[in-house]
Amino acid sequence: MRPSEIFKTALKARVYYPELKKPIGSVNAVILFLQILYWQDKTDNDLGVYKTSEEFEDETGLTAKEQSTARKKLREIGLVIETPKRLEHKIYYKVDFDVWDKVLEECAIGISANNEEGFPETPNGNSGNLPKGDSGSNQTANGNKEHLITA
Repeated sequence: MRPSEIFKTALKARVYYPELKKPIGSVNAVILFLQILYWQDKTDNDLGVYKTSEEFEDETGLTAKEQSTARKKLREIGLVIETPKRLEHKIYYKVDFDVWDKVLEECAIGISANNEEGFPETPNGNSGNLPKGDSGSNQTANGNKEHLITA
């Protein structure tokens, strides 16, 4: 299984990974990238995800200027492919999963297909999932485990 496929399951448990700051280059770029990654499998458009600057700001808190700087960084390292549709006034965002896999392999997050929960391990060896007692698990229709936060 690809590191990016294993990592995808962890998005349900953690929203931000400080270990990604160094390979990606900035906190804002990590935040924006993880938001694009989250939406990536929720579209069937070959161009990727379409989001307005306002939608990204609502979802991440990043201003248009912060997004612009983060987008530049993501383009520079090749993590995100942008496809502008000028006549439609839209930009589509697509994750390059080959580059993403390389980033995951090189950064401090240890990904292991043998990790029973499928969650990345942090540098201190702990799983990225929630502490025991704070999460539940449901089986989804496709057989994947879904982790839920319980009060």
